[in-house]
Amino acid sequence: MKVGHVAVISLLLLVLAVCVINIAEASENRLEGMVTDQNGAPTAGVKVNIWDGKTLRQAVSDREGKFYVSGIAPGTFFAVRLTKSNFETVRMGGLRFPENGNLSLTAEFVQILAGSDHIVKLPSNPSTGYSWTAIVKGREDILSFNEKIMEEQDEKSEAGGHTKGRPGNEIWKFNALAAGRSDILLAYRRSWEGSVAPVRYHICSVTVRQRG
Repeated sequence: MKVGHVAVISLLLLVLAVCVINIAEASENRLEGMVTDQNGAPTAGVKVNIWDGKTLRQAVSDREGKFYVSGIAPGTFFAVRLTKSNFETVRMGGLRFPENGNLSLTAEFVQILAGSDHIVKLPSNPSTGYSWTAIVKGREDILSFNEKIMEEQDEKSEAGGHTKGRPGNEIWKFNALAAGRSDILLAYRRSWEGSVAPVRYHICSVTVRQRG
């Protein structure tokens, strides 16, 4: 076989290998995350550790507060630790990666004064059967749950009436009772699918300070 033919075949094999790798990476599901403060502003430089009992996966939030983690097997339970540049950290365990598709994980670090309220606003669409549920309620003697309401988009149909089943936001209201810290974990799932992993998680780490 001529040298030129060998070179061509080697090049074709290399291109094929790269294509296979790119297809595998494109089809691999991933955890898509975002970290913000209580005002919704992105928080950059947050170190993210994902531990599934065998492998530690790490990422850092970018200037938009976003981070991505790949390689978590579908159906796997895992724990996540988020650490800010000032070493403020929050850890949550018992999260589960979905059997199909990506997983969304949002988190917010909040600092408020005792006696004030905190509102968590999360996208939701009741027509799909999904809603947010508190998996970890945190320290209720520090941060007490008040109420949850649905804020739907006020859009009208072509017939002139208000549409139903539109996506909107779930509004969770909390009252800060005393100084301390409370970490809350919310999950977006269908209530009748108890054995199915949530498609979204939200971590809310609230530090309450006493009024001076």
